[in-house]
Amino acid sequence: MATIQQSVIVPYDQAAMYTLVDHILAYPEFVDWCVASREIERDAKHVKGALTFEFHGVQYEFSTYNRLKPYEQMDIDLIDGPFEYLTGHWYFKALNNNMCEITLHLNYAFSVIGLSLLFEPIFKRMAHHWVDAFCQRADEIYGHDSN
Repeated sequence: MATIQQSVIVPYDQAAMYTLVDHILAYPEFVDWCVASREIERDAKHVKGALTFEFHGVQYEFSTYNRLKPYEQMDIDLIDGPFEYLTGHWYFKALNNNMCEITLHLNYAFSVIGLSLLFEPIFKRMAHHWVDAFCQRADEIYGHDSN
């Protein structure tokens, strides 16, 4: 099993950042290599969604069940995709002066050795860009420069 964890402090409140992460239909507009997204089901406490990524001509889709704790946390569990296992969390921690710390934590393993050899380097690279993509998107929408 592989683990990815990335945290950053941003000059936006936790509700603003949570809202960006929760709006999966917008991911293809700003998340590198995400070519499609869809919501399968949504209510106040959960969302089932699917993301399609393409990298150097290789495309894969995975779907997750995300338990929502608005403005604080999203818990992610695999429904379907090229993984044997995928679970994770987005955390949104309020800080002083309308700032927050966002953290993405993922644990995963690919379902087949061949897939692991092909997709793991791609997935790691993509996942490490996700937090940065949300920070850049926040700058575009909310008008600050987080650098």
